[in-house]
Amino acid sequence: MEPGIYENMSRDDYQKIEAFHFSGIWRLLKSPAHYKYFLDHPEPPSDAMILGNLVDTLLLEPDFYEARYAVLPETYVDEKTGEIKKWNLNSGVCKKEKAALETSGKTLIKTDMLITANAMIEQIKQHVEIMRVIEESKKQVCVVWVDTDTGVKGKGLIDLLSPEGITDLKKTFDASPKGFSKHINNYLYHVQGAMYSDGVTANSDGIVLPYQFITVEAEPPYCPAIYQLEENSLLTGREIYKHALKIYKDCVENNSWPGYSQFIETINIPAYAINKVLEEGIING
Repeated sequence: MEPGIYENMSRDDYQKIEAFHFSGIWRLLKSPAHYKYFLDHPEPPSDAMILGNLVDTLLLEPDFYEARYAVLPETYVDEKTGEIKKWNLNSGVCKKEKAALETSGKTLIKTDMLITANAMIEQIKQHVEIMRVIEESKKQVCVVWVDTDTGVKGKGLIDLLSPEGITDLKKTFDASPKGFSKHINNYLYHVQGAMYSDGVTANSDGIVLPYQFITVEAEPPYCPAIYQLEENSLLTGREIYKHALKIYKDCVENNSWPGYSQFIETINIPAYAINKVLEEGIING
């Protein structure tokens, strides 16, 4: 696919685009071997990922819910006794029913996950500023661009895009400023932000848009918040993804995906552990 901004891109169509994307960066930074294994052996989505995608669909693309998801029953009828029992995959009946549902190609979810997703969305809908951003934005926008430093083609699927900014919807277990700041760093969301920002800028005559997060907690009371990522965080993210692109380009050109060093390396315990002993001293029991 040629560089550009494409509206209403489904996840299935997005997956077919051959380009570097954010999801494997942490593996690439660990080692190219880990990244290559990830490409050749894609992992099934975790429950956390399924919940995040479910919230995205219900909030941003509700018309696609029935085509994408099927809810597993909570009970089944015992073939021998006719008794209604709690759903249990040890049961042959449940196994058969699950297998039949899987042939539909839909993502299977449990009732409690659907309840959680709807509770999260209800709280989001109470947040006036978040709903304003959602209503004024285009949904599920694909961006494809070529990195000017490496010539590597990149892609990203943006949840919300408007002249006001690029907005990503994230679930978390702590949406407070302190808690979500750590979440951004732990999951490299600032790296994703830098990539997507550069992708949009490359296709918008150099226009630089703010990068925002709509975040909502996945546990009661399901509090939402909206944050704009500061420039220093985006600069840090850009340094990280540019470094990753150079590694990726090197590996592709040489058809080599190395693991760790082939030589004896020195190693130390983490600096904080050393500092703790040096600052506090050793207490003899």
